[in-house]
Parts: sequence; structure tokens; C-alpha cells
Amino acid sequence: MNVLLVLPNVYFDNRIGDHESKEPLGLLYLAAVLRREGYEVSVLQADYYGLSVEQTADIVLFHDPAVVGFSLTQRAAPSILKIVGLLRNSGFTGHITSGGYLPSLCTENFLNRAMEVDSAIVGEGEETFLELVKCLDHGRPWNYILGLAYRNGTSVMINRLRPLIKDIDTLPFPIRDFLTDAFGRMGYATLVSSRGCYGNCTFCPQNAFKCKNPGPRWRGRSPENVVDEIENI
Repeated sequence: MNVLLVLPNVYFDNRIGDHESKEPLGLLYLAAVLRREGYEVSVLQADYYGLSVEQTADIVLFHDPAVVGFSLTQRAAPSILKIVGLLRNSGFTGHITSGGYLPSLCTENFLNRAMEVDSAIVGEGEETFLELVKCLDHGRPWNYILGLAYRNGTSVMINRLRPLIKDIDTLPFPIRDFLTDAFGRMGYATLVSSRGCYGNCTFCPQNAFKCKNPGPRWRGRSPENVVDEIENI
């Protein structure tokens, strides 16, 4: 089973995002988890390369993945709605899911608007997304999965939320397919040495996002694990 992960452009046309373009570590962690399980995974960073919504949809159709997952912020919502509409109108029948801040914090509103999307991952996604892919791969029911939301008729169903990964050292290092591009544009690579935050700043969605999953608010990687990743980079 092949899987495509997409960071959509926040603009409809060919304009590179107006923020620092770094590697999409959230998606790259998901890709690493799936590759460890033997799945074929590609990542499309449409925002990084300034792809239009039409170009993004065309690339998805070209890959024709069994599962396509979009990482979504509020700014990219108009783009994703147009992209998934183009995909379905072109006959795409694969499973479309989405995760990130918007589907996690506005789950019902998102699924009620994005009718072409089959499911949404609420909160931290590595274990939920892997279980979803495995269920689809083996033809098993997927609408019981912890941390998943979906539509049942006119209602949005949000399953019991999955506990946070306590030991994040158990996660594989994110894949580095875009490392050369990151060095070329930014001059450096990035890594994440912890997840969550001990603060409670009103302007930041970190706690609202992490509190979607039960578990400790902040989790750190071991120094040895961080240094291993630095050496790997």
C-alpha cells in the first residue's frame, strides 16, 4: 500500500509561503513510522515549493495513493477544500485523512465543511495514522480507532482520544528526504527535542493541541537520543 503525505500551500496560486520554509517534521515523523513498518511513503511539500492547488491535485492523482494525508493549519483551509474537491471530481477513490491544528481543534466544523475528507486525526498522530493505514491495508474496520474522527451520516463522530506517547525516544528519527533543500534554502536543519509545553500562553495553540490527548503536558527526549539525531543529520 502506498501513502502520500501532503503539506498544502496556503495560497491558491504559485506563491511560496511567506514564512521560514523548514522541513515539515510532523509529516516526516509520520513517514518514518510508516516506513519502519514497511509501507511505501512519499511526502509532498506543496507549500515549500509554491505549488498551486491544481498542481498539488495533479501530483496526488499521478501518485494515486491508497491513502493521502494532509497536514492542515487554519490558513490552508481554503486550499485544502479546493484540493480535495478537485481530487474527488477527478475520480480519486483513495482514503483522504487530515491532521494538525485545524482538524484537531475544530474537528466538527472541519468535517462538516470538508465533505470529501473521510477522516480526521485528532491530536498526536503517529500511532493513530499507522493504525488507520494498517486497517485500510488489511480491509479491517477503521472507525473504532482511538484518536480518529469521521462522519456517520449527518453526524460527526469523535472516538475516544489516544493517550500521548510517553517515551518519545521510541519514535524513529524523522525521514530527511528534504535535507538538501533545507540546507540550500535555510542553511540549517531542524529537530525537535521535546513535545508539548509547560507554559499556558494565551496566543499559542500548543496546550490546546496537546491536551486533546490524555497524558503529560511536556515530554522530553533523552540527551543521548537528541545527539544521535544530530550525528545522523
